[in-house]
Amino acid sequence: MAIVDTYRYVADAISQSGDPLGQLHLAPDWEPAVQCAYFRAVRKGKAPPLMRCTAARVEPIWDSESGAPLVEAVRISFDDGDGPSLSYEVPKSYLRPAVEKGAAVLVEQGKLEAGDRFLFELNAFPRQPDAEADRSHDRGFTVEEIVRPLPLVEASLEASIQDAERVNGHAWSDGDMPLFIPERVIVEAVQLAREAGDVESGGVLIGRLCRDEDSDEVFSVVTAFIPAPHAVAERARLTFTADTWAAVRAAVELRRQDEMLLGWAHSHPFWCKSCPEERRRDCALLRPFFSADDVALHRTVFPGPYHTAVLLSDLGEADFAVDAFGWRHGLVVPRGYYLTGASEVASEQAESGALQPALVDEDGGADRSAACEAKPEQVRQNVQQAVR
Repeated sequence: MAIVDTYRYVADAISQSGDPLGQLHLAPDWEPAVQCAYFRAVRKGKAPPLMRCTAARVEPIWDSESGAPLVEAVRISFDDGDGPSLSYEVPKSYLRPAVEKGAAVLVEQGKLEAGDRFLFELNAFPRQPDAEADRSHDRGFTVEEIVRPLPLVEASLEASIQDAERVNGHAWSDGDMPLFIPERVIVEAVQLAREAGDVESGGVLIGRLCRDEDSDEVFSVVTAFIPAPHAVAERARLTFTADTWAAVRAAVELRRQDEMLLGWAHSHPFWCKSCPEERRRDCALLRPFFSADDVALHRTVFPGPYHTAVLLSDLGEADFAVDAFGWRHGLVVPRGYYLTGASEVASEQAESGALQPALVDEDGGADRSAACEAKPEQVRQNVQQAVR
């Protein structure tokens, strides 16, 4: 991907008391921010609906009071051949993970203790031209990346919202892509998590990307949850293997519904089971969170700005906490979503007495004959309470 960035970035680390701690030289990875910015343009109908952007320019926005080299935000621009035509601002908080990673040097130097909080100011300086990069244009050949179009389906966003319930209001942002998740998907993921016990469980979310026929807004509609077979499940980590992906692809093809990969769902077991009650009150594990391993998996396997994740957290209560995470300004953050299909789940349960998740058998085919062993009505009520 061609990202033009002619600046180098340095963070001045400052203690909470205001004392300087040192300088951290950063090597930003701009691709997640670029893809999120481009997707915002797609959602507004201002850019072609492609799976990913192939070229962009990154430059600092100087602090409104101090000016250069102090950075207030970053501007990402997209060229149309005649110069920059679209630009979006990314907050400097995008570089916080890079700053935190660079702070390991300060810990080694004894200027910080592991886990200490500190402040930082971001600076940018023009980078010297790279002569070797300039000569690369004269080597007699060029490489052009062929980018696939986004498979968008025309649909009504207003009609979808009317039949849905808004969840996780505290995590809503007007800039987030609307996300619709059927209650049956959450019920199935919760049941898988209960069966997994003290290790993580998970699977993939499939569905469709839709374009609103009135506003051009793009929204995501999850249609099914496919548990991840052959995944390596540990107490604090879930690893998808090559056999996992082969089985998931086979299940999607067998469904023949033109669905695409929209994200994943996984669980966190109750880690504090053996801890005394007084320690649990202040334990950071007794809240929903995306771990460093979760972020790494999402960044590697689900890098599309439309990819989302559902987290099921066992916090020692009767019900699992159900939260959604997704991309915002290139970072994986908590987000809200719409819950759909509650009445359909209740009706099917009344008729069949069981739920039938889209399980995958050992040969990679879809096996919809296995029903959940738990009482489905109780599971449904638990999920409704958790998401509210």
